[in-house]
Amino acid sequence: MHTHINKNTTGYDVILANTEESKNIHFNLRYQIYCIEKGYEEARKFPDEMEKDEYDDQSVHFLIRHRADNQWVGTFRLIIDKLHNLPIHQHAHITHNHRPHPEKTVVEFSRLAIIRPFQKIIRKPTGDTDDPDMCLVFNAISAGIEYSRQCEAQKIYFLCRPSLAKVIRKMGINCPQIGDKTLFRGQRFPYKFDLSDFPLHLFSTHHALQAFHRKNLYVHYCRASDLTDRHTGKAAAQVLPPVEEFVEYRQPTTPVVDFKKPRIHKVCLTKNCEHWQGEPCGSFGPT
Repeated sequence: MHTHINKNTTGYDVILANTEESKNIHFNLRYQIYCIEKGYEEARKFPDEMEKDEYDDQSVHFLIRHRADNQWVGTFRLIIDKLHNLPIHQHAHITHNHRPHPEKTVVEFSRLAIIRPFQKIIRKPTGDTDDPDMCLVFNAISAGIEYSRQCEAQKIYFLCRPSLAKVIRKMGINCPQIGDKTLFRGQRFPYKFDLSDFPLHLFSTHHALQAFHRKNLYVHYCRASDLTDRHTGKAAAQVLPPVEEFVEYRQPTTPVVDFKKPRIHKVCLTKNCEHWQGEPCGSFGPT
């Protein structure tokens, strides 16, 4: 049972942006990357320097943090809705046999945005999940998978370059191409993660499945001192302002238990108690 973030000072943590403050960090990072660095969106449309669109209201937002220096280095979001309401439905043609039932809720993984000094990581040819750099991609995808499972979604759709899909497959995660190429911010193809009968269709190697189980997949945005003390001991108030009353640690289930009911261990900082999902305490589930 894990009750802490990975103490290794290399690699990356995935943070669920579940407060106004953390969401603003997420949107501002997107602005810096999508508007200023890449020019995907016009900066003048966002005078507040917060890049948002019409899909953010039904999205769950995440931040990626570099452990070594407590720096925010990236974002992604999960859009939870019916397929016909997702942006991938507007930008790509998904073949009929890969479409869910029209009334099924699915997830789109999007706005994976990495700041420039770290962008080379997702272009590395290695697929080693133990590589401290490659775990940026693996951790983000694993957190998205676990959150989607919590929502009982069985499909995650996404658009990306073939080069990124190749890296994902090298890491041992199956992501079949589900349609023809489309031109959207360059050449993209639609792919999916199949979460049905988890983990049978998802992982192509035992090593990848083991890596998934070793991860603390994501944590809620929490007090700066909590994260700092568990890593370098350095002050991080400017990076992780204190905003939450308690931290909720997510971890995947082990292979011997029911994968459809992953355990959630909560540590309540104000009520001085610990409990598992379903036990009484302050209600704080996925938002």
